[in-house]
Amino acid sequence: MILERYYNRDVVHTFINLTLFILAIILSNLLIRFFNDAYSNGFGVDIVFKYIVLLIPENFLTLLPVTTSLAITLCFGKYFSNNEMFVTLAGGVTWAQVTRNVLKPIIFISFMALIISMYVTPFTVRTIEMLNSVMQAQTVIQSVSDQKIIKIPNGTTAYIGKKNGDFLSDVFLYQTGTPKYTVITAPTGHIATESNSSSIILKNASFYSVNPITKESSYGTAVTAEDIMHRSSSGYTPNKNNTLYPNELISKIINGNHGALVALCTRIGSFFTVLVSGLLALSMCRLRPRQNKYAKLLPSAAVLAIYLSLSMFINTIMESDTLPVWIGAWICHVIFGSIAIYNLRKQNGSEKNKKIKRK
Repeated sequence: MILERYYNRDVVHTFINLTLFILAIILSNLLIRFFNDAYSNGFGVDIVFKYIVLLIPENFLTLLPVTTSLAITLCFGKYFSNNEMFVTLAGGVTWAQVTRNVLKPIIFISFMALIISMYVTPFTVRTIEMLNSVMQAQTVIQSVSDQKIIKIPNGTTAYIGKKNGDFLSDVFLYQTGTPKYTVITAPTGHIATESNSSSIILKNASFYSVNPITKESSYGTAVTAEDIMHRSSSGYTPNKNNTLYPNELISKIINGNHGALVALCTRIGSFFTVLVSGLLALSMCRLRPRQNKYAKLLPSAAVLAIYLSLSMFINTIMESDTLPVWIGAWICHVIFGSIAIYNLRKQNGSEKNKKIKRK
């Protein structure tokens, strides 16, 4: 009972405080950067806060293994340095019982990481991509000004002689295509924006096209001409693996898509990343009497950094198909998890008891 009411509660509270503290620092930095971008591009404050909210799940998922390990190391360092854990162990509670009890919140956090990576992160990435598309269209509109040459995302270079609101005069457009190059001029025009696109509508336009390979050219006029500046994704169809839900990834895996298989294994690996990070912290945080409570903080951080770096490296070489997925999906978690479990068993005395029995 004391293990659940005191030790677990203390670990969970420390984990929550650490996560919120580090997350607040990250989001504050992002907020300053986005406010600067919004000011320079003329965006509203609502766009900034939308970005911040959408980036919370991804940053939260990244922090989970780190804050889990830090919470366990700090709490158990305090228990040992204050002799609380020695009193608990002297009262008949084994180290294995303490470990199994602390595993309960670790497993819960691991499942939380799995759910976020499977369902929440794809949704936020999709929404961010759609928001980026809308912002790019708004950026192009904001960049249109008097006597200024601008480059439009569709490959068109534009020059506007005079701009009054959305109404334009003395418009010059230069379009590069394959293989034609086209020059379009018009005395007047206006900017038209819809829910899924923004474009320049020209009145009484004249155009001249030339093929640099065949030297063929053409000339013509049009009462109305339209150049689409940017088309956003109102009918957005996700095709990147990081925007797909598990059922969509499985469908692509059945069709033999290697990237989808790597993405699914990486998301499943987020569960084991948090679990193994907690086990590594538990296996290293046991202190000797009169030892400083921060004595194992640096070694634990070093081991965790090696584990996370190796895990990310393996995910990278799996994507490039250098390492088979059936090996890379488990090898890092199994190696470090086995080391952690061996140390925990050794600290519990099982290995020592075996040696005594052999003698």
